[in-house]
Amino acid sequence: MDQQLAKLAEDGKKEEAQPEEKSLTYRFRLTGVPPDQSIKMLNINPNHTIADAKEYVKKVYRLDPILNIQFIYKGKVLPDHLDFGSFGIHPKKDMITIMATQAEPSPDKALQMVKVNNIFIIHKKTGLCVYQQSSGEQMDGELIGGFLTAVQGFAQEQFTEKYDQITIGEHTLLMIEGDVLTFALNFKDAPPPQFKEIAQALVKEYESLYRDTLTDFTGDITPFRSSYEFFVNKLYDLAQTQGKQSVEKIKRFSQIISPTQMILKKEYELSIKMLIQKPTDEEIKVTIEKKFKEPLKVKPEVEISEFEFTVKEPGKPVVIDLILYAMGFDVDEDTKKMEIPLDRDSLETVFNLVPLKEGKRKIQLEICQDTDVIGRVYFNVNISKDAATEELTETRAISISSIPPREQRIAARLRIVKSGDGLFQFNLRTFPSPPVTPKMPDPLQISEQVLV
Repeated sequence: MDQQLAKLAEDGKKEEAQPEEKSLTYRFRLTGVPPDQSIKMLNINPNHTIADAKEYVKKVYRLDPILNIQFIYKGKVLPDHLDFGSFGIHPKKDMITIMATQAEPSPDKALQMVKVNNIFIIHKKTGLCVYQQSSGEQMDGELIGGFLTAVQGFAQEQFTEKYDQITIGEHTLLMIEGDVLTFALNFKDAPPPQFKEIAQALVKEYESLYRDTLTDFTGDITPFRSSYEFFVNKLYDLAQTQGKQSVEKIKRFSQIISPTQMILKKEYELSIKMLIQKPTDEEIKVTIEKKFKEPLKVKPEVEISEFEFTVKEPGKPVVIDLILYAMGFDVDEDTKKMEIPLDRDSLETVFNLVPLKEGKRKIQLEICQDTDVIGRVYFNVNISKDAATEELTETRAISISSIPPREQRIAARLRIVKSGDGLFQFNLRTFPSPPVTPKMPDPLQISEQVLV
């Protein structure tokens, strides 16, 4: 099996060598969920390890952090330590299957979820460390207990008060005192907001749980070995609570400007900005005058729509994907990223288009965050060989809230029948939900069930 995996990895390196730090789009399918939720197109850096890719996939699919997942490709489980791009997986075509299994609960994973490196429970009177747990680097609990007892004694003697937080280099030690015990929590960065208040409640509950042992404490720490059960349950609950409290939404107005008339094989710009305030008609007029310095026979289309985005990391800009669908155009890039600051308008993102065919064409701009479609905007454009005067104003913006939920859509079946060389007949039929299963078509027919 190891030899087969090594050969698969070696073949993949030859076939799919990619530049460093460049993400590619791969197809993933999660087992055990409804079909409309299982398949996602995700951007993965092929130079990252399978383990790194798993962490990203967990976030995108919103899987419980305690789940173990495996990537399966061509019937084989992909090892965590190898690079994702070493298996010759074809972007957008090949499918990687995700299998999720319940992981064994552990206090170290619980600590990771609340971003705590170490926790020490110290008996105040004796300075003994009765229980400790680490999510990474191990530290000597007895030394920590003696150090904190000495520091607290010195602070109370010299300053008549005790420390509740000590910072040493990049480590912050938060100390929560109960009646008998002190909880010392080591963070690599600053403790999360309101963590101290939550930890105080944990100390009280923990002392209540071990009241009998603490009342007659003789220095035997054996009864405290079962503490891991307490922390697994409490810290998982705490992590989920923090996650719900930290969700923040921002609203922005998209200002999208696109020409409605184009001349064949001439380059044009479609621009988009995300604004905090909805622009007035006068502000839009000024923007167009600055952008198009030459007089316009036909005014460009300006679409203003309101969208809502999720702040994934507090204090950091929201990153979204702008995906342009433009059949019959040469486009510089079909997907671009945009950063939306939390306190100001975004910078302008521009798509460069060159029309290759005459006639009326439709351009679609899709606005996505992670794998969620936040909204879509459609533009109709008239393309001619020379300057045109006909004006097209039909523009349609759809926010995600206006897209019908799945249970309100109708089921339909599109039948395509080949009737000759290059000739096809199309037949669209709707059905009650759930859809009626039609008869199998003859070999020259292709049928596909879709939702509209």
